[in-house]
Amino acid sequence: KEKDIFESIYNKLDNFEKQKADKIVDINSKYLCCVSSLLKKFAIKKYLGKNIEIKFIYNEFGKPYLINNDCYFNVSHSGKYVVCAVSDTEIGCDVEKIKEEDLNIAKRFFTSLEYQNIVNSNNPTNYFYKYWTLKESFVKNVGKGLSIPLNSFEITFDKNILINQNIVSDNFYFKEFLLDKNYQFALSTRRIIETINTISVNVDELIKT
Repeated sequence: KEKDIFESIYNKLDNFEKQKADKIVDINSKYLCCVSSLLKKFAIKKYLGKNIEIKFIYNEFGKPYLINNDCYFNVSHSGKYVVCAVSDTEIGCDVEKIKEEDLNIAKRFFTSLEYQNIVNSNNPTNYFYKYWTLKESFVKNVGKGLSIPLNSFEITFDKNILINQNIVSDNFYFKEFLLDKNYQFALSTRRIIETINTISVNVDELIKT
């Protein structure tokens, strides 16, 4: 049955999405990649409130955009979650399963201030994932992939989440929260985030779309 479900999902992908999935060796990662592709189409239709034909164009770094529509979206997956964020402004999101990490990763890839804030916090593992998802959400918002080093900009926690960066002239706004106790989520947009509406769907619903 699992093979049938995978084939049903795979057959609904466009050629670019199939090529992306074909490059992935790990079966679970391949499956999540395919589900991500279906979820973004489902989420776009829900957001726009109509059943439109969805066609994408891709920038030079592979970030997809909806043709002839000012609807922006971003997908992420980790562990049991696949998420898609949709907005009328450029958006980036990231979800990560929280597990014990070697904090030398933060020392190597984050700024020195971010690293110090993590190791001096009351829960270094959780703070590591707050920073990680926030930084990933920014990088994915900008849409230039790994060409943006994670230590080339800095996230700080004040009354609001702030960013110090010289990569893009726009202002950026962030939200972060736990999806459950084991999964950290972060979102970045270029407009103040007033409300976040969430919808949960299962794979069978995605296949039917």
